[in-house]
Amino acid sequence: CSSDLLLAVGAGVIGIALAWILPGPLLRRVAGEVSFRLQPDGTVLAYTLGLAMLACLACGLAPALAATRGTFQDAIQQRHERLSLRSLLLAIQVCVSVILLVGAGLLVRSVQHARATDPGFAVQDTASLSIDLPASAYPTPAIRTFFQTLSQSVQALPGSPTFGWSDMEPLGHGQGFTSFRLPGENEKQEKLVLQNGVSAGYFDTLHIPVLAGRNFQDSDSGGAVVLVNQTMANKYFPAGDGLGKMIVTNRPQQIVGIVRNAHTAGLD
Repeated sequence: CSSDLLLAVGAGVIGIALAWILPGPLLRRVAGEVSFRLQPDGTVLAYTLGLAMLACLACGLAPALAATRGTFQDAIQQRHERLSLRSLLLAIQVCVSVILLVGAGLLVRSVQHARATDPGFAVQDTASLSIDLPASAYPTPAIRTFFQTLSQSVQALPGSPTFGWSDMEPLGHGQGFTSFRLPGENEKQEKLVLQNGVSAGYFDTLHIPVLAGRNFQDSDSGGAVVLVNQTMANKYFPAGDGLGKMIVTNRPQQIVGIVRNAHTAGLD
C-alpha cells in the first residue's frame, strides 16, 4: 500500500507542477499576451492530495480485505476477477484519456483559428458592458430617459470615449432574427435575416465602415430607417440599387446605409 501511496502522491505532485507551469505558455500561445495569471491555489493543492490519498485507499484497501478471508481457491478466483476488472478499468482510462487529449487539441486549434480570423470589427481596446433591465420596463419613456442620461454621463468622461448601444453585444450568446419582405411581396415571400438594434455610435465604436449612404443619426430613433450589410444588399438588390429602397418588417423601413460585413453574432 505504501508503494501505491507513493505512486499516487507522485502523480499528484507532477499534476500540480504541470498546472502551475503550463497555463502561462499555453495562454500566450493561443491568446497572446494576457493581463492575468492562472495558477492553482491552496484549495486545488488540498483537493489534489486528498484525491491521491483517496485513490490509494480505494485501490489498496479492497484487495487487502479480500486477502484476509476465504480459501486459497477463492483467493485465486478473486485474483482472476481482479485482473479482469483491472484490465477493463485500464481500457476505460486509456479511452477517456485519448478523448480528453483529442478534445483539448481541438479546443486549442479552435482558439488559434478564431485568433487568425478577422471578425470585421475592432477587438483591441474595445470593452463591452451588459445592462440587464426589467422586462416590465419595456417599452417606456423611462428607458429612453435612462439611456439618454447614461450617454451624457459617458460623454462627460475624460477623453470623450467613443461608445454605442446595442440590443445584443458583439460575440454574445444570442441572436435576433426578423422577417422582412420587399414592397409588393406578400407574407409568404418573407425572408429571415439577423437583426440588431444599435445606436448612432455603434459602427464608429467598432470601426465598421459605412460603405454607402449614411450612418444612423439621433433623429432616427423612431425606427423608420435601417442599415444593412453587404451580403444582404448584394443578395436582394443585385443591381446595386439597394440604397434608398424600402423593406417591410413590422413596418416600412428605408435603407439609408450599407455597412461592411462583420461577424458580430455569437452563434454564427
